[in-house]
Amino acid sequence: MAEKVSKKDVVDHGKRDFLSGTTKAFGAAGAACACYPFIKSMSPSAKVEAQKYTEVDLSEIAEGDTKKVIWRGKAVFVKHRTQSEIALAAAGDKTVSIDPQ
Repeated sequence: MAEKVSKKDVVDHGKRDFLSGTTKAFGAAGAACACYPFIKSMSPSAKVEAQKYTEVDLSEIAEGDTKKVIWRGKAVFVKHRTQSEIALAAAGDKTVSIDPQ
């Protein structure tokens, strides 16, 4: 005997797929909105970005002199080496030197 199938028992796959896709899209959007503040907090602040670069006028430094520059709150020393200092460094062990130039 054949059973009667009512309209309530028939599954509309198109409607199910649409609702499933819409739910996933809203879930992904909600997760992205929830994660945004955490990701944004990891980027550097405007104060740190402003200290990223510093300008040093190298023409002011005479040969053999050293100039102290403050960069990101720390002292950086810039030295204008003499020819004898350059020759001495070139003759030495290059594996020890941090910057072999």
